Amino acid sequence: MSRIALLCGLLVTAVAYSETRYVSDQLTLNLRDAPSSEAAVLPPSLTSGDVVEVLRRDADSAFLEVVTENGRQGWVHGQYLVATPIARDRLQAAEERIVALEGTIAEQRAALEAGAGGEPSDAPADEALKAQIDRLGQQIEDLEGILAQSDLRRTDSTPGMIRTLRDYWPVLGFGFFVLGIVIGLIIRFRPKRSAWS
Repeated sequence: MSRIALLCGLLVTAVAYSETRYVSDQLTLNLRDAPSSEAAVLPPSLTSGDVVEVLRRDADSAFLEVVTENGRQGWVHGQYLVATPIARDRLQAAEERIVALEGTIAEQRAALEAGAGGEPSDAPADEALKAQIDRLGQQIEDLEGILAQSDLRRTDSTPGMIRTLRDYWPVLGFGFFVLGIVIGLIIRFRPKRSAWS
C-alpha cells in the first residue's frame, strides 16, 4: 500500500512540474533532394529570412522545388514559405529607416540654424520629415503587431489534444494519485481467499 501511494505521489510531482518557454523566431528548414520528408537532407539548412525562388510544385505533396540565392537547389515543405519578407526583417528595416531620418532632421536643423543665425527657417521641410518618421513609426507598430500575432500562432500551433493535456497535467496527475490510493485501498481491504476454498 505504502509503495503504491509513494509511487503515485512521485508521479504527481513529476507530472505537475511546469515551466514557461517560448518558441524561437529562428526556424531552420531542411532542403531535401526529393519531395518527401524521408528524402535525404542537403546541408546546410535554410533559416528564417532566407530568400528562395520556387521552380515548381510537386502535385502529390505540399513540397516545392526551390533554388537559393547561392544556387543550391532542392525541395522544401511549402507551409514554411511566405510571400513577403518575415516581420522581424521588415521591422528592423523600418527601425533603421527611422534612425536615418532622425539623423537627417538633426543635420538639416543644424544647417538651418547655422545659416539663419540660430533660427530654423525651413519649417515645412522639418514637418515633412517628422511626418515621414510618424508614418514609419506607425509601420513599426503594425509590424510589431504582425510579429506578435505570428508568435501567438506559432505557440498555438500545438495540436489540440496535446495542448489540452499540457494544460491539465496537474489535474490529471492528481487524478492518477487518487486512482492509485483507491486501487491500494481495494487491494488492502479485499476479502482474503484461503487456499482451501
